[in-house]
Amino acid sequence: MSVLSGIGSCSHHAVSGSSSQTLNSSVALLFVPYLQQEVHEGTLVHAVSVLSQWTGRLTVEVPSGLKDWLKKAFTLKTSTSPVRHAYLQAILGAYKGDTLSQAIEFAPLLIQTVEKTAAQSSQHALLAEGAAAAVLLCRLSQLDTLSESKLANFWKLVLDEKKPLFTTEKFLSQANDEALCTVLQLCERLFLDQPHRLNNSKSQMYQQALVAALLSRSWRVRKRAQQSIKKLLSSLGGASLAHGIMGELCAVITKHKVLPLDALLLETGELTEVGRAYVPPRNLVEALCVICSVAGQWNDPAETEKLAMEALVASHHPSIMVARSDLWPHLLSSMNLNAVEFIDTHLDDIMPLLLQASEENTQAVRNAAGSLSNLSPSKLLPRIMDHVIKRLANPALGQVTRDEYGIMNTPEGELYDKSVIQSAQQESAKKGNMKRENKAYSFKEQIIELELQEEMKKKKGIKEEVQLTSKQKEIMQSQLEKESTIRKRLLGLDTELEYHIGLLEALLTSRPPQLAWQLPSVLQAMLPLLHSPLAAPRLRKAFLDMGVSLMPKDIRNLAVLVGHVTLRLLKPECELDPAWDEEDLTTATQRTVLMLYTYTVPQRESKTAEAQPLSAPAFSFCFPLLQAVLSQSSGSSDETEVMMTRALQVINQHAQLRSQSDDADELIDEDGPQALSVAMLLLLPALSFPPSTAVPHLHAGSWGPGVHTLFPAWGPCLGLSVPWIFTHTSIPRLQVLASGCLTALCMSAGGAEGCTLAEQQEVDVLLGALLSPCFPVRDAALRGLLEMKMALPTDSAPRWDSGYGEEEGGALAEKIWESLCLELVPELCSLLIGDVTHHEEVVRSAGAEALSTAVSEYCDQSPTVLAQLTELYHQKLYRPPPVLDALGRVISEAPPDQWEARCGIALALNKMAQYLDESQVTPLFLFFVPDALNDRHPEVRRCMLDAALSALNTHGKDNVNSLLPVFEEFLKDAPQDASYDSVRQSVVILMGSLAKHLDKSDPKVKPIVAKLITALSTPSQQVQESVASCLPPLVPAIKEDAGGMVRKLLQLLLESDKYAERKGAAYGLAGLVKGLGILSLKQQDIMTTLTDAIQDKKNFRRREGALFAFEMLCNMLGKLFEPYVVHVLPHLLLCFGDGNQYVREAADDCAKAVMRNLSAHGVKLVLPSLLVALEEESWRTKAGSVELLGAMAFCAPKQLSSCLPSIVPKLTEVLTDSHVKVQKAGQQALRLIGSVIRNPEIQAITPILLDALTDPSHRTHHCLQTLLETKFVHFIDAPSLALIMPIVQRAFQDRSTDTRKMAAQIIGNMYSLTDQKDLSPYLPSVIPGLKTSLLDPVPEVRTVSAKALGAMVKGMGESCFDDLLPWLMETLASEQSSVDRSGAAQGLAEVIAGLGVEKLDKLMPDVVQTASKVDIASHVRDGYIMMFIYLPLTFGDKFTPYVGPIIPCILKALADENDAIRDHA
Repeated sequence: MSVLSGIGSCSHHAVSGSSSQTLNSSVALLFVPYLQQEVHEGTLVHAVSVLSQWTGRLTVEVPSGLKDWLKKAFTLKTSTSPVRHAYLQAILGAYKGDTLSQAIEFAPLLIQTVEKTAAQSSQHALLAEGAAAAVLLCRLSQLDTLSESKLANFWKLVLDEKKPLFTTEKFLSQANDEALCTVLQLCERLFLDQPHRLNNSKSQMYQQALVAALLSRSWRVRKRAQQSIKKLLSSLGGASLAHGIMGELCAVITKHKVLPLDALLLETGELTEVGRAYVPPRNLVEALCVICSVAGQWNDPAETEKLAMEALVASHHPSIMVARSDLWPHLLSSMNLNAVEFIDTHLDDIMPLLLQASEENTQAVRNAAGSLSNLSPSKLLPRIMDHVIKRLANPALGQVTRDEYGIMNTPEGELYDKSVIQSAQQESAKKGNMKRENKAYSFKEQIIELELQEEMKKKKGIKEEVQLTSKQKEIMQSQLEKESTIRKRLLGLDTELEYHIGLLEALLTSRPPQLAWQLPSVLQAMLPLLHSPLAAPRLRKAFLDMGVSLMPKDIRNLAVLVGHVTLRLLKPECELDPAWDEEDLTTATQRTVLMLYTYTVPQRESKTAEAQPLSAPAFSFCFPLLQAVLSQSSGSSDETEVMMTRALQVINQHAQLRSQSDDADELIDEDGPQALSVAMLLLLPALSFPPSTAVPHLHAGSWGPGVHTLFPAWGPCLGLSVPWIFTHTSIPRLQVLASGCLTALCMSAGGAEGCTLAEQQEVDVLLGALLSPCFPVRDAALRGLLEMKMALPTDSAPRWDSGYGEEEGGALAEKIWESLCLELVPELCSLLIGDVTHHEEVVRSAGAEALSTAVSEYCDQSPTVLAQLTELYHQKLYRPPPVLDALGRVISEAPPDQWEARCGIALALNKMAQYLDESQVTPLFLFFVPDALNDRHPEVRRCMLDAALSALNTHGKDNVNSLLPVFEEFLKDAPQDASYDSVRQSVVILMGSLAKHLDKSDPKVKPIVAKLITALSTPSQQVQESVASCLPPLVPAIKEDAGGMVRKLLQLLLESDKYAERKGAAYGLAGLVKGLGILSLKQQDIMTTLTDAIQDKKNFRRREGALFAFEMLCNMLGKLFEPYVVHVLPHLLLCFGDGNQYVREAADDCAKAVMRNLSAHGVKLVLPSLLVALEEESWRTKAGSVELLGAMAFCAPKQLSSCLPSIVPKLTEVLTDSHVKVQKAGQQALRLIGSVIRNPEIQAITPILLDALTDPSHRTHHCLQTLLETKFVHFIDAPSLALIMPIVQRAFQDRSTDTRKMAAQIIGNMYSLTDQKDLSPYLPSVIPGLKTSLLDPVPEVRTVSAKALGAMVKGMGESCFDDLLPWLMETLASEQSSVDRSGAAQGLAEVIAGLGVEKLDKLMPDVVQTASKVDIASHVRDGYIMMFIYLPLTFGDKFTPYVGPIIPCILKALADENDAIRDHA
């Protein structure tokens, strides 16, 4: 064998020309004798293979001896199939080129070999033989000497696609390398020489053979296959062949699976059976590379691009990705194509490939989507994401019920709803074996026995087949069909959802650039589906993965926590990870919000790493958690309030994100507000709307670069949450924070630099918020709209009526109106009527004001508007009766009464009455009397009476003669039944108002007054108030009867059993006194009678009546009644502690009336006696004086600011009183003072301030911290100061350094936030604490205190601090301690800085002179030297002129014998 191998090696000789032919022929002939003798098969095969090496070098002629032997060798017995195959290889080598024509003699033998192979196609050795014969026949078929007819059968056998010979999968997988190389030669000859014989199916089987060789485990075969492929694809028509081969290769790749190493190798290291058949992934990669590399040489770009498209999915198969993840771009590069340009050009062709996948290549398509999105993030990625969002938005997904989901999971043919079978079982149990009832067997006993039998069967596991009736079978079949339809529909939905979620997961895995900007809108579409039993299980993981993808890598743990807690809060329709359920949800939520807050919100004086906000897309993932916290948190515990506060602060922090680039072509800035605005504008106008308020749903806006990314995704959600806080929490601080969030968010959507511009949908949310009944909501919405004025449409004018009726809101609305340059047009009058009839009272009120303003501008519109309003009233008055059936039963109830709309019409008539023409007055009153004033709803009647009185006050004087007959005629003709009582009372009041325009001597006046006095007994406050206001002008006409009337009213007031009569008598008495004059109180003995009554211990009605009278006298007479207040006060104090509840309530109302009408002088008269009463031993007197002090909250603002500094400290002392009721009275009084605070920021934290006053030892620190964290945009009013200053004063005495420091900071800031005259009364109590802090051992406290003193002196002037400078100078030279001197030096430096450079110029010579003296005490010199430390720090560059003079002082000090002086120098 070795000798033969050596002979074979000699065939590679260097002999050339004719000598080579001679040598090769001679050596070849020498083999014949040896071959004739050799009988061993292996040796023969080897010898013939060596011979073939020599015959392959024959170029001119094959020796006849060799030719004869080759013919003969085929017939020898020793020539087995392998030997014959070896001979055929030798023949193939010998006959080619010039020698081919000599092989024509072998044709019959070769054809016979192929036919024999066909007959025994299962023998692989024969197939290898046949393949070699077929190769030579294919060559010979090119010669003209061999007729087509002789080869007809050969072609039929070789090209039979139904019964293939050489291309079966079994043969190709088991054939040896030689055989596969032969098949490759056959493929070459067929594709190159016989293309006309190959149709699609015939080509396909040989393409499969090429692919099999290309993927062979043998490197020799693969190399030969690669050469063949390149040769074939480079030839004419190679492109179509390339598509075919690519198709076959893709089919193989699709079915391929990556197997683990232990499945491929045995323990010995040999290949397993599976391993021998396994195609390594690298072979697949090589195959794709070979095919695509040739395409680069084609001159047809269309074909090249087509091939690139075919390779797209296959090159992303999981098996390929294992070997090379970036294969597809590499393939395109080898084809001279740019991957990015290719994707952008063929986007429409690529999308269907990525969006429609079979089960086999689903993962490949997902990988492709991820890979291509990385290459084309700006074009392909948005298209894929839009498609995913569109599929997630399928309404059918959200409509799936739990029962339908249960049906889907039930196998086909099995019932989910087994109620039919169960009912059949019950019936059979009832009917079976039931005997007639007799003494031995009662039915009850039989039923118990049957139940027992059933239980026994269940225990034994015996199942009885239930016999169904034909009807039950029919019902069951119908139910099965129904469930089958549902199952089919849901499985389709589930498959589609699974595919698109897979796409999303693939994108999350590959993380292409700009993916973060696409995810907020996916989140928005995904969250509602968490409540779908079908979608939730598939979305859960994707939701968590999105969090990990969006959040920064360094807080990945927080991302996981946020994801799981959000899911727990949202309660999706799927099982959650039980490990996360172990922690209590409330605790987990608080922990998560705290971590988010710590990571994103900068902390005051934080010692940890600086907090930084999340990117806008990352925040969009956290936002559902914050939204759930804000909308689901219940209760008013401190923990809940803190959590909600932190949540709002996180939102506020992120609402301030700004984009750094305005270039739309650049990638979107992840820190820009483009990602913020939509998520948060749909929660902060949801935090403001009550649940009943309909808010338009905002869809996601544009997602182009630089505009509307997170704003279109979550802004509206945030917008919907702010009103929720306003309407669902009693914590003002949260309301203020929510309002601040909304304003910050709207600012980010205002179109300014670095901001996005809100779209109409977002604006609509805020416009809708203007219709809220809650003022803070409307105020926040107006502030938001003001920030977004660039985005506002100019056709929304009707909405700006929301500002009317509210001072601050009106100013904001007017500002917006002016900034938009809107003009009032006549057409607006009719449009505003819609708001007049709105269901919310505030909207009706604002609409009426706006309509009034519009009519005042366009008086010619008043007749039209009046006609529209009266007509609309009658429309709203009509209420269809309930629908009844023939038997009188109610089918549908009557619609609700639209009384709110009618109230709005009355309000509008009231407001526009002053602008009506004289000709419209009488028709208007004919509308009021009797129709409008007799409305079925009491509130409408009240509003209509107000409107009628308003019109009468404006037009009564000029229309007395026309209106009085209207009223008289009605009273004369009106039916005397109860339904007209309310109209009669209203008409009497109108007549009373009209009567003041009559002459005093007119006989009609007295009857009118009598009717008015009678009307006082009506149980209606409005009627009584109206009568009281009518009486004073009419009193001169009935002066002689006034005394009798007063006595009659006093009798009613003090003795009547009816509350309404007594209250009415008080109103009437006050009205008569006002008409008669203040002296009548003495002349008619009114005060004496009332004083006696209030002291009557036996009859509570007399005491209550007297209090009613005092209240009404205060209200009617105002400051005129003030001299009597001092006399009433002691009795009023006693009434606060009265044993009767009604008397106490009357005393409370009376106190408010008294305080409301006090002048500054009155306060000075009243206050001392109240403060003295606090020292009384009687707890009732104390409680009464405390309540009166609390009622002082209702004083006019000027009086309030003067009395509060005295009141609040006393009230805080009362909080520690020994009697519980006095304590409660004190707390209530402080709450009353808190209720009149006008500053919105302080209003928000009033509960915290009151807590600190009530419990100073525990709550002071938290209160001060809250004050420091509050951002003030309004001036601090007197009531606010009254609550703040005692807390600050107490804080200076606290042991905690931090508390004292915060107190000093607050004092330092206070001067700029409040009026000087309001702050002055508190200085004497605060300055001592500030001085103490200035001498504090802690340097930080000294620094802050010094700055606070400087700021106050600067803001309020030196005159307010007369003794401050002398004290500082004295302390500066103090012998006490170096700390005191340091504090004094620092304080003095800040105070001088506050007073300005002029003060420095004045003091500096003395300071320098004193510091230079050697003969003074060292501690004095030390103090003055310290001044040189702090003065340069406070004055900065302004101190430069003094540097020269102080240098000698410092140099002297450096040489001083005192250590401290040297150190300071």
